[in-house]
Amino acid sequence: NKQDKLVIIFAARNDPMKGGEILLKAIKGLNQDLSNQILFKFFGFISDIKLENVQFNDFVKRNILRIEINDADIVVVPSYFDNSPNIIYEAMAMGKVVIASRVGGIPELIEDGMTGFLFERGNHENLENIIKKLVNNSNLLNSIAKNAKKNIYDKSSLQKNAGQRINLYNSLLR
Repeated sequence: NKQDKLVIIFAARNDPMKGGEILLKAIKGLNQDLSNQILFKFFGFISDIKLENVQFNDFVKRNILRIEINDADIVVVPSYFDNSPNIIYEAMAMGKVVIASRVGGIPELIEDGMTGFLFERGNHENLENIIKKLVNNSNLLNSIAKNAKKNIYDKSSLQKNAGQRINLYNSLLR
């Protein structure tokens, strides 16, 4: 990475259901040993908590957020509930590692340990341990990122999805 730090993004509205507080708790634990190795960038979520390696930003336009995601290493989605967040599709399509709560439709998008990482809803220690595992492991980061990109393209291929629907309709018509 350009600044020799792992860059982790969290983008969500300031809503307790989005889990920003969970990530902040994980950061406090991580900062005991790793504060100079990780930069966290929050978008849309603002907190009074001041941590030297956390940047809080207002909402930004979609194209700016895409640039930020593209420049990052990891995107965290610590939601208490979420169905199928667009940011997961976008981050994986850009070849980024996604760490997300095991809630709603998220486990259908991420195969834990293969195409990203899942942690138990609200469990900041679980989240913290996953990030620790990735901090100095560029091989793991790169292999998960590559798997994520391939997986999301396979899952959300318009051609493949259309073909599956056509086959389903044809089977129903028979």
